Amino acid sequence: MPTPAPKANHILVRVRASSVNPVDWKVRKGDLKLMTGSNFPKIPGRDVAGGVAAVASNITRFAPSDRVYGMPGDGVGGANAQYAVLAEAVAAFIPEKLSFEEAAAVPLAATTAL
Repeated sequence: MPTPAPKANHILVRVRASSVNPVDWKVRKGDLKLMTGSNFPKIPGRDVAGGVAAVASNITRFAPSDRVYGMPGDGVGGANAQYAVLAEAVAAFIPEKLSFEEAAAVPLAATTAL
């Protein structure tokens, strides 16, 4: 797949870690076509952690090389790839004490717990 370009209010993340949740294997299996559609290829993955590779021109909160994590919000995912796009509103800085792997385990599980 080509490297995605960040649209307005989005950042491009160089993925260092992502997670696999039940929704991801259900999409891959084809069980959630009503929710995700039938167009392929699809890149699964709801949780991503990595370094900012690029930002849209209107982004001021994040800069290249910042450590971030979040959930791609396109309804399908996209975290299980080399690059993922995150809306600025759903991206957060990774706390210093967390590894990329630990941070990638947080977004969907934390949202579910909340």
